[in-house]
Amino acid sequence: MLLELHVENLAVIESATAVFGEGLTAITGESGSGKSVLLHALGLAVGGRSDPRIVRQGAREARVDARFLVNGPDGPYERVVTRIVPVDGRSRSYLDGRPTTAAAIAELLGDVVDIHAQHEYHRLGERSVRCSHLDRFGGIDTTALDQARAAVASLEAELATLGGDPVSREREIDLLSYQLADIDAGALDPEEPERLETERERLSDVDRVRSSAEAAIEALDDTPFERALQHLQLTHVLGEQRVRLEGLLAELRDLRLDLRSLYDDLDDDPQRLEEIQSRLTQISDLRRRYGPGIADVLAYRERIHEELGRLQHYDVRAAELHRDLVRAMESLDAHAARVGSQRRAAAPQLSEAVTQRLLALDMGSSRFHVVCGGDDGGDVDFLLDTGGGRPLPLARVASGGELARCMLAIDLVLEPLEAHGCVVLDEIDAGLGGATGGAMAAALGELSTRRQVIVVTHLPTVAATAHHQMSVQRERDRSPATSSLHMLDASTRSSEVARMLSGSIDSASLELAQQMLER
Repeated sequence: MLLELHVENLAVIESATAVFGEGLTAITGESGSGKSVLLHALGLAVGGRSDPRIVRQGAREARVDARFLVNGPDGPYERVVTRIVPVDGRSRSYLDGRPTTAAAIAELLGDVVDIHAQHEYHRLGERSVRCSHLDRFGGIDTTALDQARAAVASLEAELATLGGDPVSREREIDLLSYQLADIDAGALDPEEPERLETERERLSDVDRVRSSAEAAIEALDDTPFERALQHLQLTHVLGEQRVRLEGLLAELRDLRLDLRSLYDDLDDDPQRLEEIQSRLTQISDLRRRYGPGIADVLAYRERIHEELGRLQHYDVRAAELHRDLVRAMESLDAHAARVGSQRRAAAPQLSEAVTQRLLALDMGSSRFHVVCGGDDGGDVDFLLDTGGGRPLPLARVASGGELARCMLAIDLVLEPLEAHGCVVLDEIDAGLGGATGGAMAAALGELSTRRQVIVVTHLPTVAATAHHQMSVQRERDRSPATSSLHMLDASTRSSEVARMLSGSIDSASLELAQQMLER
């Protein structure tokens, strides 16, 4: 549902804000006043393509802000969209104040707003949407068909990645076998490099290590702590301090023994140093080939081990997959035949229901046709025969007003796709009048009980039926051309409907307009 639309520097509109409510909103005004500019702004707000030529003369950029109410898992919530179109450079899009893309906005709001503007086929141009409409009308459940199709796709994907031709597969097996043997021969331990580096450092500088250890031993031999202990033993008052010193002396004696053992065992060992260097080089080579760290190399080893097993058992797995694929395709064919039969049965019923709606919208000679192709009937197209006996796709045969009326007829027949959805109709009543205009107003009023409806109209009967009305007025003394938007109240609505009735606001027109609004 659209809550609010703000427009700046878009074509003839310098600045305008429109607040929308539930039900039917009519946008009225003289021809050329800029009514359709509001719909163009709304098209931008739902992710439509931008064009720098729409920027108002003398302005640097056009801006559109819109608030929508959309459905979420926890109920309806608001989203705010902003589109900025500069004269030079790329357009910018924002969702709730954060940068985004027009495509992301279109995906989010695709089911919230349907715009049926002049010469715009909009969402019914998508085969999936037409198919969804037919399924909804016919109450057709495609869950099993979708699951069967997904199962076939999954099996086909696994077969495609299972392995290539026999020569390529053997080549891959040889490569993976070599890599697996290479890694296993390394017998990697994640903690080994640190141990080897410590040992290499010690062996690389034996003289300095021996000298340091010897000096430390001599310093410990000269410790005055033994004499201090003798003094503390002369009185029991200092017993606690004596115990602490005894513990310290025991630790120093252990340290001296460790240093002496290290000193005695520390000899030049060029052979061991060479072994350490060779081992570190081997580890480095494995990391260079298979991963930056030992953990990465071991993880790669697990992956190629699994891949190797899959390739070595290709024939067995491939046979299993082929058997499963045959069964899955049989299931898919059965579900497709069932759904296809249901769609082909529902198609003429939807055709007739929409055609009957068109009879009341001044399209009495037109016939609406729904055709289904493909095994599952999913190749759905909507055609219109305007009386020549040759049904053609809607976008090719219908004028702007006729196309909008077809959209309205379809909306009236189908259940709403979105509880808070909005349908926007531009010039749907072009060329209508009299009783047909009344039927159009009644149809729009009926639709507005289920969805928010916004319509650009020249018909006073439609304007009078609306729950809300706004007028776009051309300010003739401004240059460049400027239009302003006015939300109408009870008194101003009477004047606007009177103008629509007779082209002037006289007492007779005002009285008739008041009567129409009070019905």
